[in-house]
Amino acid sequence: MKREEGVFQWNRKRYFLIYTILFLGMAYYAFYYYLKAGKSLVGNSDGFYQHLHGLAYYGHWLREVFRNVFLRHRFVIPQWDFNIGMGEGILTTFHYYGFGDPIALLSALVPVRYSLYLYSALMVLRFYLAGVTFSLLCFYWKRENYLGILSGAMCYAFCQWAMIEGVRHPFFQNPLIYLPLVLIGLEKVLRKEKPYLFIASVWISAVCNFYFFYMIVIIAVIYGLVRVGCMRLRKEYGIDRIGAAAGAILRVGLHAVVGVLMSAPILYPMIQVFLTDNRTKMSYNVDLFYKKRYYKLILPAFAGKQGFGNYTYYACGILVVIALLLLFLRRREASHRYLELKLFFVIGLALLGLPFAGHVFNGFAYVANRWIWAFVLLLCFTVSTFWEEMYTMKGRKLVLVSALLVLYLLHCYRYKGIRGQLELLGGMMLVLVFNRILQTVSTQKKVLIDGAARCLVFLLLLGSVSGLTRKAVYPKRQQYFVSYREGESMLYPEADQLAVKYQNASERFSRNAGYTEWNSNVLTQARNYSFYWSISGGWTSDFFKQFQVLVFRNYKYKSLDNRVMLMTLASTEHYIRKKMNSPVPFGYSLAGKEQEYEVYRNDYSLPLAFTYDTYLTAEDLEDMNGSQREEAVMQSLLMEEEPQGYEKGRVSLSGKREECRVLKTNGVEFEDGRIKVTKKDAVMVIKIPQNDSGNQYLSMQGLSFEGRAPETQIHFKIRRADGRKTRSRTVFDTPKAKWRSGNENLLINMGYQEDVHGFNTIKVIFEKKGTYRWKDMYGWTQPMEIYKEAAAERAADAWEDEVIDANKVSGNITVPKKKLLFFSIPYSRGWTAKVDGKKMKLYRSNENFMSLELEEGEHHVELKYTTPGLKPGIWMALCGMAVLICMIVHDFECTKKRTKKRKNFLHK
Repeated sequence: MKREEGVFQWNRKRYFLIYTILFLGMAYYAFYYYLKAGKSLVGNSDGFYQHLHGLAYYGHWLREVFRNVFLRHRFVIPQWDFNIGMGEGILTTFHYYGFGDPIALLSALVPVRYSLYLYSALMVLRFYLAGVTFSLLCFYWKRENYLGILSGAMCYAFCQWAMIEGVRHPFFQNPLIYLPLVLIGLEKVLRKEKPYLFIASVWISAVCNFYFFYMIVIIAVIYGLVRVGCMRLRKEYGIDRIGAAAGAILRVGLHAVVGVLMSAPILYPMIQVFLTDNRTKMSYNVDLFYKKRYYKLILPAFAGKQGFGNYTYYACGILVVIALLLLFLRRREASHRYLELKLFFVIGLALLGLPFAGHVFNGFAYVANRWIWAFVLLLCFTVSTFWEEMYTMKGRKLVLVSALLVLYLLHCYRYKGIRGQLELLGGMMLVLVFNRILQTVSTQKKVLIDGAARCLVFLLLLGSVSGLTRKAVYPKRQQYFVSYREGESMLYPEADQLAVKYQNASERFSRNAGYTEWNSNVLTQARNYSFYWSISGGWTSDFFKQFQVLVFRNYKYKSLDNRVMLMTLASTEHYIRKKMNSPVPFGYSLAGKEQEYEVYRNDYSLPLAFTYDTYLTAEDLEDMNGSQREEAVMQSLLMEEEPQGYEKGRVSLSGKREECRVLKTNGVEFEDGRIKVTKKDAVMVIKIPQNDSGNQYLSMQGLSFEGRAPETQIHFKIRRADGRKTRSRTVFDTPKAKWRSGNENLLINMGYQEDVHGFNTIKVIFEKKGTYRWKDMYGWTQPMEIYKEAAAERAADAWEDEVIDANKVSGNITVPKKKLLFFSIPYSRGWTAKVDGKKMKLYRSNENFMSLELEEGEHHVELKYTTPGLKPGIWMALCGMAVLICMIVHDFECTKKRTKKRKNFLHK
């Protein structure tokens, strides 16, 4: 359309200029208080510890690849990092946080100290690009009112999903950008236009984030089936028979496969690791319906009601309500033009109302409507579609829309959080009504009256959107965001810098434990246990369960709960604590003091690789508690498969059971072997005798919880017999919990005490009301004599000449007889081993680590890591690119032939 009513001449260049100006103004308005207070858009929790660290690490990794290729002339791409928890694959850990995202590539140009500025800028850029791609979708569908498209774009860019979830997790904005491109490309394929946009959009969606790509695929399938059905109904684009419809679906599928194949170097490894991830393997209870409150809030949520639950945020400007009324009040003869919009809306509401839909969209994990951004796209597109009709409706339709709108206002007005939005909606409708009255009364200056009404409603719409944005990033939330001033120092904690100093001074590979910050190790290169990422290899959680390690969550841990034997098996050499902050584990001697920190060295530390003579299987540990199990694996290697030619281990167990006694309770009742917690933060105080030197634990076996809450936290405040204090906490969940651990047995570490006689007192705090059960609860004292002997045996035949390079570990070892060589490297199918140049099998050992068989004599051992699925993924990508090149060549030849025929015809 060249010109709309009014005096302003629109075109696409002017449209995007106006959109950019309005966007910048809205963004400034939304984040004004943050700019004024010197706050970044980095949240204090996930935003800082996950997303900012992930972005900064990505930039560091890209620069390292550049240095390897162009400065060191080595084509080496780091794929494994020992600084991610106990060691993890780089791609499989960080793809969820931006590895593959084209926007995040800008991190390569920005030093880590400026990461907070980059993070905030990229967040705003994602908002902007979402509005751009939405506009392109409207242009493709030939929406004829630029002001309507602009309205929809502003609603879409600053929708509630983006302003709440997008601010918390920046990559949650990415599907807002890519879904419109996928739908444009899909539509082109259905209309038998060139498929390259569809292939490219499928490819970029897959490499950007596999999690949201999975949702985009489901949405694209629904879109394609509905569109093909409606095309056949109308006999459009040659789709008038079942065969033609099937052919169209097949055509879309084949072109989608090309895009997926091209993304395989990233997508295929992520699919593999996702299928082994702990949260994927867990079973979840999914209710048939939500609670009544959820359904009551569906209508108010269109006006901006928050606190909906299950990530259900779809408010995007109050004008949506009028647009939806107009959609479903179309005349019968014209309604077929908008049949798809109605079907999509009905399907969206149905998916919104079924918990199972949220379960499926979330990868069959906990129920979460993280697909709701697709519903937002539908709502904003409806606004752009019916923008013009808002000014032209009259007579019965105007009366009916006004009446329904009044009913909606009356229904929603009791919700205080959305009253401002409802008042704006009422104001918009009054403007439209008075516009129609003036149009009928005045015969002159209709264009001026109508233009003034358009501008006023558009301003009210902007007010509605700005109200949503200001509410989502309300100034009081500033405390949850990191300031630019403090951000840089938070990225490099002093404790980690101290750990790196001692770590580098060590003659061999070592890890450190103790005081640290979440995920700081990925930037500081301090090899500690800190891990707070959504995707892991899957065996770490099995390790925690097997040895009953008390961690907050299986994907969120900082230590091995100071369990001495497990720390030694994991090659831990240094322990760092703030002065007088916590008890020091057994066998650690003071190595140095700096400022407020103390560094201790493990007197029994083991290298990265050492040997065992005998082995055990999981069945041998079945009746042991976690302390007994770690004592057992200090003596014999726990193997997933039984190796040939090795003896079964006969372990000596020295632990002693101590009966515990409940001193007092507050809000806790004992009833038929159950503990009934009748109030929040109820307390139970337990007393355990300390009669011998050793490491003491509280063992709670067979724990279960029943209550209204899907999960609960249990806190343990410990006062030891020697007067020292320490504390622990864990999350205990039910099958309805979002982030399940599946733990049933807990072993609470109270630390080592020597020559102390008395009582250890544990204050157990139950956060939620409910009924708690456990099969057995007792104290356990673990002497350390066997540990010292076993540590000396493990260190007797350790490897030397250790070399650690990118994706490669090697060393030399001499063994007097046939032995099992254990590596404190987390097990992954990506590792391969060679002994003296001969390929050897790697076993999963001690639940989370690796081992191989060694014959008597001197050996050179080499391990190499390649991301599992990367090589097949590369071959798939080459096949996809070959197909794409053939398609381009074929199109070029066909175009060339058509051009030649046209010239010959004109010549004749």
